Amino acid sequence: MAKKIINASDIGKTAYCPKAHYLSTKHRHGWDTQQRLNTGNYKHNQMTKRAMTKQDKRCFVASYALGENHLVTQDLRNFRDEKLLTTGWGRAFVAAYYFLSPKFIWLFGNSKAMKAFSQGFVQKFHAWFAANSNK
Repeated sequence: MAKKIINASDIGKTAYCPKAHYLSTKHRHGWDTQQRLNTGNYKHNQMTKRAMTKQDKRCFVASYALGENHLVTQDLRNFRDEKLLTTGWGRAFVAAYYFLSPKFIWLFGNSKAMKAFSQGFVQKFHAWFAANSNK
């Protein structure tokens, strides 16, 4: 009987997500199903890459307003990494933001009114981009 060789990637995939590995090795897929599988695998790999690499934690205004580990702050970081940093105008916007926002925080850091305004602004911006990100 011939030995079946299993590589480390297959072991890792099985340990991380046994059903996905089983489905990818045991079933043949139609074109539409294969496209959805490829899209899911791509998004899964992106999520894993973000989880395994140290992400840039800078998000000054959202961290000031809501806290460094707030879900909205994390969503805004993901928006920066996945959308803004992939275009020239987005990188220019991020550079300007990194230049101006620490000055804003330094200037208004102790103001309760500015913190409340910032919280509302960040949450409204998050709701807007979440509603428009799928278009």
